[in-house]
Amino acid sequence: MKPSIRTVTDGDLQAVVAIDEALFGAESFSSFAMRQFINLFADSFFVAEQGGVLIGYATIGVKAATKDAWLISAGVIEAHQNRGVGAELLKACDKYCENSLVETCRLTTDPDNANAIRLYERFGFQVETELRDYYEAGDRKLLMIKSYRTQKKT
Repeated sequence: MKPSIRTVTDGDLQAVVAIDEALFGAESFSSFAMRQFINLFADSFFVAEQGGVLIGYATIGVKAATKDAWLISAGVIEAHQNRGVGAELLKACDKYCENSLVETCRLTTDPDNANAIRLYERFGFQVETELRDYYEAGDRKLLMIKSYRTQKKT
């Protein structure tokens, strides 16, 4: 059964934080940060729900002045990974970026997370570079980018 994808509500905060903590441990966002993401990006913060339970989320932040976006964070609980939930969330993010006339979207991911990298590549993201010491010494991330507007209209 496909999950229902919808925008986040205030009542989703604790469930989203719990998913983030379970997936990212020490690199997870605090409740404070997630609350700010909900406040700032409610129209581009998507959750996946199945049977009344949140099973994943993804949030996009867009700089209005430049139309550049970041996939700030995304995750699907382990029991629902590799079942298309992440793809459904990315479809919602992709549609949001297209409708918002985003020029480029960037994200960072663990270079050892082959499943995530394949998913992002399926959605048109390409590895731009590897970032070293991203959060702390020894931490590595891949910076990936997707261009929505390959040619500027004149």
